[in-house]
Amino acid sequence: MCLLLGHDICSSSVTVKFLMTDPPATRTRTILPVYMIDDDDDNPYTIMKYMARPHLQEFENLTYFQYFQRYLITPSPPATTRQAFRDDLNNYVFKRSKEIITRHRFLRVEDGELYFYQQLLLNVPARSDRISSQHLMHHVMKIFTSLSGFLAHLAK
Repeated sequence: MCLLLGHDICSSSVTVKFLMTDPPATRTRTILPVYMIDDDDDNPYTIMKYMARPHLQEFENLTYFQYFQRYLITPSPPATTRQAFRDDLNNYVFKRSKEIITRHRFLRVEDGELYFYQQLLLNVPARSDRISSQHLMHHVMKIFTSLSGFLAHLAK
């Protein structure tokens, strides 16, 4: 009930951001009144912001979660002396002075495509939803190997 009303359940000294991991075809859309929209709204467009990150070397090997842990993305320039980058959506990107914690929806292998899409976001730096087959196979095998080891451990 607290989450529906937008109330904080607990307070923390560390910033926590929930990141959506659903593929574009399965994301839900809602219309919000203007007063409920803010600059750093936790919304499904975070994946689009990640894919549009600046084209500099320091951003190339960041996964979806690492990008939001290390960088603050905002449409307007905050009053700061820190170096600002611009992404493909014309947002300002700043390196955070302290990394935040990111959270995501818990999914299991039984969830199928949603689970594997989330695993790709967790482990594979990407610029679009389309990944080369070689790159994909490398990471799928890595995930499969770790999953096989986990299942073997459970079978003991």
